[in-house]
Amino acid sequence: DYGSASTNWVNGELVLTYKSSSSLTISDGAVNADILVVGGGGGGGRSNSTSSYYGSGNGGLVLAIANQTLPGGGYEIAVGAGGSGATSNGKSGSAGGESSLKGGSVSKTAAGGGGGGTSAAAGSPTTGTESLITGASVSYGKGGVKAKDSTTAGKEGTNPGDGGTGNKRGANGGSGAKGIVVVRLKEAYAVLEDLGLRIGGTVSEFRDASDQPISFAYSEVTCK
Repeated sequence: DYGSASTNWVNGELVLTYKSSSSLTISDGAVNADILVVGGGGGGGRSNSTSSYYGSGNGGLVLAIANQTLPGGGYEIAVGAGGSGATSNGKSGSAGGESSLKGGSVSKTAAGGGGGGTSAAAGSPTTGTESLITGASVSYGKGGVKAKDSTTAGKEGTNPGDGGTGNKRGANGGSGAKGIVVVRLKEAYAVLEDLGLRIGGTVSEFRDASDQPISFAYSEVTCK
């Protein structure tokens, strides 16, 4: 049971992407997986002055774990919300929420980024963390930059975990982007192109081309 995850296949490996809190069940013994956990980005602040900016929100913490063993059982997945940008003058943005994957002996947590404060500076870190776990190169957890002027609302974080931009007096700080949790199952999967079926090395079920389970007895399958 993959819960609310969206799924895709990369080099024969199943990628589960969680953009909201959910659960995951590993039903057939331990599996090996790469895991990405990103906390929500912090919101940008809003200055009391029209000549200076408040700080931008910090990026959420990025945890990238390779070859993690996930024993069979249930896992709770939490995806942290992005912090709110300040909506009144002289206020800091709020912090992003933490994201996590927890179950049994496994506990991986990424803190949310701090909200932008009184320093007129870009959020930290100034560059995000690149990852290919979903099959595409994506930057996660980058701090926000300053807004252009006091009449333009701060910009929300773009990628998961990015911080929102800080702003001058008279315009709101940008909200941080929510976090994300990605689990990439590393077991070998064979694809039967002619039947549109996938057979998992340790996930003992058949799935059709739409990634839906197919139930039938193993005696009905002949591999040549």
